[in-house]
Amino acid sequence: MMLRLGETPLVVASSRETAREVLRTHDANFATRPRLLAGEVVLYGYADILFSPSGDYWRRLRQLCTAEVLGPKRVLSFRHIREQEMASQVEEIRAAGPSTPVDLTALFSILVINNVSRASFGNKQRNAKEFLSAVKTGGHSSKWHTLEDIHRIVDSTLEEVTEERRGAREDKAR
Repeated sequence: MMLRLGETPLVVASSRETAREVLRTHDANFATRPRLLAGEVVLYGYADILFSPSGDYWRRLRQLCTAEVLGPKRVLSFRHIREQEMASQVEEIRAAGPSTPVDLTALFSILVINNVSRASFGNKQRNAKEFLSAVKTGGHSSKWHTLEDIHRIVDSTLEEVTEERRGAREDKAR
């Protein structure tokens, strides 16, 4: 059975046999993610693991990510970062006071960005709220000028990290 949720077609497998057919026999047909404009404009022509179409390139990205970023030893090595960031967020909630409402969605989003940023780049994302806003907008926008603005934010963030890394390497070489 097929449903349409807004613009998105949805296949419903209502029996075990149908689910097996969908997940085993036709898995390649259903594994391909939609080609969103955000992936083209913001993420360098679908060159990332999230928007890249299924195939050899995506498999290599997945293997690299699994081996270098998500392996058990590597994840364990980031434990202190996760603990520090969680303690920081708990302190922020505590400081807000007992009767102050807390936006948990924003809080956990910033927590994730800070964890990923520290694990990947060695420091917190200075403009995490702006970056988060750009990412959220990118998922729902189809306007070129908006996506180009988002691309500028993402690109400047990555350029900043790259320049910091180059500077640190040059300092070590001296």
